[in-house]
Amino acid sequence: MMLMHEFLTALRDLLGTEHVITDPVHLAPYCHDWLPGDYPLPDVVVRPTDPAYLPAIVRLAQAAGLPVVARGAGTGLAGGARPIYGGVVIDLSCLRMIEQIDIPNRQVLAQAGVITYELSTAVADQGWFYAPDPASWQMCTIGGNIANNSGGPRCLKYGVTTNHVLALEVTLADGRQGWIGDGTETFTWHGYDLIGLLVGSEGTLAVIGRARVRLTRKPEANRVALALFPDVVTACAAVSAILAAGYVPTALEVMDATTMLAVNRAQQADLPVEAGAALIIEIDGVTEGLDETMAEIEAMCRRYRAFQIRTATTIAEQERLWAARRSAFASFHILAPSFYLVDTVVPRTRLPTMMAHTQRLSTKYGLPIANVFHAGDGNLHPLILYDPSDPVQVAKAQAITADVLALSIAEGGAVSGEHGIGVEKRDFLARLYRPADLAVHATVYAVFNLEHRLNPGKVFPVGFDPLVLAAERTAGLVTSQSLAREHLPAALAEVVGAAYVLTGTDTTAYAVQGRLPALVVLPATTTELAGVMSLCYQAGVHVVPWGGGTQQAIGQLATDPDVVVVTRRLQRVVTYEPDDLTIRVEAGMTLAELKRILAAHQQQFPLEIADEAHATLGGLLATDTNGSRRLGYGALRDLVLGLTVVQVDGTVVQLGGQVVKNVSGYDVVKLFIGSYGTLGIISEVSLRTFPCPPATVSIVTGFADQNSAVHFLDALTATQLQPVSAVYLDSRLLHTLRIQGKAGIALRFEGHPAACRRQLDEMVSIAYAVGVHTILIERGTEQARIWNLCTHSTALPQRSDTWPIQLAVRPTEFWVALQALMQTVADYGAELTVSGQPYHGLITGEITGEATAVTAILTALLKWWPHVRIPAGVLPDACATQRWGYAADPLIPELTARLKRAFDPLNRLNRRWWPYSCEPVIGASASVSSVTEHLIENHMIDRKAG
Repeated sequence: MMLMHEFLTALRDLLGTEHVITDPVHLAPYCHDWLPGDYPLPDVVVRPTDPAYLPAIVRLAQAAGLPVVARGAGTGLAGGARPIYGGVVIDLSCLRMIEQIDIPNRQVLAQAGVITYELSTAVADQGWFYAPDPASWQMCTIGGNIANNSGGPRCLKYGVTTNHVLALEVTLADGRQGWIGDGTETFTWHGYDLIGLLVGSEGTLAVIGRARVRLTRKPEANRVALALFPDVVTACAAVSAILAAGYVPTALEVMDATTMLAVNRAQQADLPVEAGAALIIEIDGVTEGLDETMAEIEAMCRRYRAFQIRTATTIAEQERLWAARRSAFASFHILAPSFYLVDTVVPRTRLPTMMAHTQRLSTKYGLPIANVFHAGDGNLHPLILYDPSDPVQVAKAQAITADVLALSIAEGGAVSGEHGIGVEKRDFLARLYRPADLAVHATVYAVFNLEHRLNPGKVFPVGFDPLVLAAERTAGLVTSQSLAREHLPAALAEVVGAAYVLTGTDTTAYAVQGRLPALVVLPATTTELAGVMSLCYQAGVHVVPWGGGTQQAIGQLATDPDVVVVTRRLQRVVTYEPDDLTIRVEAGMTLAELKRILAAHQQQFPLEIADEAHATLGGLLATDTNGSRRLGYGALRDLVLGLTVVQVDGTVVQLGGQVVKNVSGYDVVKLFIGSYGTLGIISEVSLRTFPCPPATVSIVTGFADQNSAVHFLDALTATQLQPVSAVYLDSRLLHTLRIQGKAGIALRFEGHPAACRRQLDEMVSIAYAVGVHTILIERGTEQARIWNLCTHSTALPQRSDTWPIQLAVRPTEFWVALQALMQTVADYGAELTVSGQPYHGLITGEITGEATAVTAILTALLKWWPHVRIPAGVLPDACATQRWGYAADPLIPELTARLKRAFDPLNRLNRRWWPYSCEPVIGASASVSSVTEHLIENHMIDRKAG
């Protein structure tokens, strides 16, 4: 092991003496963040000026046996950046360079230390912004936001950090550095959703040096109002009513009287002193319809006892109001020596209950509690005002915190909405999650952080060593076969009933790629599914999950399926609170069934695919199937709140929750979206729902050539219009709609009727200006024929001479890649039907021809673009891996393979040729004792190193 003086010398040689801090006086600021209380000093702080230094720093720390803690601006409120075991703090605040502003591709490449506000400011003059806006955005960094999956007031409409990250440059615990993603929307193309997993991981999985983040077009106009209420409970009731009525504001923020008093005194603000609570309301979009919408929201506030509404009519007035809101945390010093902030989140309809309970706790313990929070998301921030030097007050603050979090959990909430777990809330995870749930998080931790090198002591409860939890879980997964295969049918029949265990010719309907399974099992509940999986694991059989059977052609089978497990009988509603805009259903429910349930409450789920009557929700999530409305609503990964998953051995785990913001541990939900059933079988899903828009209109334009279509979209991009769908259609698809032209664009607008009319009129004018050939405009139910046609890309071809092909590029490469695809297909004598989403850089098509031609087309395209895949259809064995294209970095398939081995070490689930290795981590012939020995030995090494 490297000695300390050798270690420090190496650091100084690497970074320069001025960037290595060892003086205790200068180390002192690094032992704490914004969470009250201090921890021991780090051994050393390093301040690299280039992300390229990060691998060497981590390797040196490894050689010296020291933990590494990455730190941004130190504005965290959960102790996540505190070096509780000393070691090396990497201060990333010197990494302040915005390396690339790429407006045409709607993204920015920024180093981890870039201040969030400065990023938005850098692109504001060009009409764009970075949507996440934490209250500390003038101080906090992009890297810190990513580590905590930060939110902010605007995330009600625009989403949290994870919805805006396209790629991450990471340094792993062993010092290797690489990119997860490359700015294309290929989150699950070459492996599991590692970006989704890393965002919010609090520096325990990797050190982030750079990020590519998504930019958002600035809206044309906005409206801001301040509604005054007699108390915070009525203000929260108004919030629930606004959302339940179908409005989706940009922000809904509540401040109580105590907060406004503090801000007025500390910031010389002029917030109203006569109100018990104030609600900041912001809406944005095209100008038409905004005033009417705000008037309707204001009327609703009055129905919920708002006694006055003030409108911020000028930009200066709006900025003053938001500055007052953002300065709240920095203002409480005027009222008390310190404050303890409780970050938690509940379903939105539970807000009044939570507020009433918080008021009771203030009276019970005799400590004032202020409230300023993101009401639209159900994300509460009770602030307990107290004196940290008074042990009695400290004990009271801790008791209030525990009581608030206990009620939050009981009301269906989570222990953190946006600030993270860190050290502050780590012990509460054991109350939120069961041991099996925690073990899933620990398994992820062990894949990335095998020596406790990165930010040890965070996230997991005291006494719950994640490496121990992971080792115990893995030891249980590598047990020897304990059920003879010939006894499996009878055992399964005892679980699901003999009528739901199919054998022989009865399995024909469930043939997978022409191969008949030995058994087909149809469980009806999660409990039955767990029993089925447990028996199959004991029997050592290969299991293929089956939802509606619409995606079984994806991924060439590596071996015959032993058992097909069909989830179609799991089709019940578990929980539906329309006013919360969330629903939890069993995963065997079809998309069509879900839509019928939601339509009865004037709500929708914004996904349109082919064969909605048969495609199950579990299958759609497992294959990460997306539709044409992702431009307006986000991808499927952005709409899933929680899952129930039955693991390979039958263990049932709960992931995520029923709330719209949740940073309680890792975002393991995203790990299972696009996992193709290789990590477990989804049995229940929690989803965001949306109000049906008051108006919708669609326009399809047909152009004589592709250049005219390009000019049309360029003109749209230059406006501030807000389509929720923008799809390219080739001549074949246009002909189906009886539209003449060689290239076409389909657009859809939703919202206030006046906004839809304005946007439609403007697009018609643009179309004529660039020489449109034909225009089709549809309203009401007639629009369905347009968007049903656009779902062809989600359907797998049924003919043996037709293959699906998909390309992902950056948006600026869309037209070149499209032309190359069309020309290459023609060169090899095949036929092509193609559509695409230009703003996402996604191209989908069907090739009809010979297998040899398709193979040649794939090979030719991969010379220019790595993200080309043919996910289904018979191709030569030599193409088994090539058909998936190439990942941006070898780390992606490697980390995916490690996760696969950790969750399914004997490779029992959906054994196909995926774009990563699926070999078992330990051969089937290995004895249980040797496996256990191996795990124990490694864990002992890890424990000493950590």
